Amino acid sequence: MSDTTWAAPASSRKATKGRHLSDHGHYLAACVVYALVTGRSPLDPLLWYPPDFEPSVVVFLQQIAADTVLTVPSAWNIVQH
Repeated sequence: MSDTTWAAPASSRKATKGRHLSDHGHYLAACVVYALVTGRSPLDPLLWYPPDFEPSVVVFLQQIAADTVLTVPSAWNIVQH
């Protein structure tokens, strides 16, 4: 992973005025819920994602969710069998 910080486009930030998640934020939240509910990594090329998302952004968001939830599953009360 590079040292580049990803941020929502300025037009997206203006439209939401900091009160709502961007589309990328919603997708990240969905990936976190997927990992919590299934106990599996959301890093899966077969998982649905919005067609207007760049594939590299999808993998980036899936990786954040996987790292957040699955690095220390006990912190989330996930029991892995």
